[in-house]
Amino acid sequence: MSTFPTCSTVVLYFVATVFVTAACRESADVQTQESEAEVDVVDAILDRTTQWAEANRRRDAAAVLDMYISSDELRHTENGVIFPSYEALAEFVEGWYDATEEMDLVWEQRAVVPLSADAATMTGIFRYEARQKSGEVWAGRVVFTGVFVRRSGSWKLVHGHESSVPASEMK
Repeated sequence: MSTFPTCSTVVLYFVATVFVTAACRESADVQTQESEAEVDVVDAILDRTTQWAEANRRRDAAAVLDMYISSDELRHTENGVIFPSYEALAEFVEGWYDATEEMDLVWEQRAVVPLSADAATMTGIFRYEARQKSGEVWAGRVVFTGVFVRRSGSWKLVHGHESSVPASEMK
């Protein structure tokens, strides 16, 4: 018995290789498309949170609030305070910037996890320093988590949590 493959065996191996290669290529193309969609979601959330940081630095309450969904879906907590509605959060943010003379806010790190084409989570850390009109200075490092959804083409935060460590306790 010969150890060399017959002509029909070679043809069979060739045909099988072509089909397997084509199937793998199609699978790789789909995976690449998913990766591109995920990259788009990540970029959109990073852009959205960069705009939020810039709005904070400008002390523009309306632009800060634009990141949050303005419906009953919103759930946001900050340093142990649960804001029961968008209106309650808006009142806090507007009051904060009415009393603030100067603000700096810089993201140190952010990590976005796409959940779908219209949902993602983000964790991050930012530092801030706010000089109040009274002369008091607030500064700290904040750990942030959020769930974002895309509604009518715009990314909105539906669930957020911020925990601040005062500057005096930062290492």
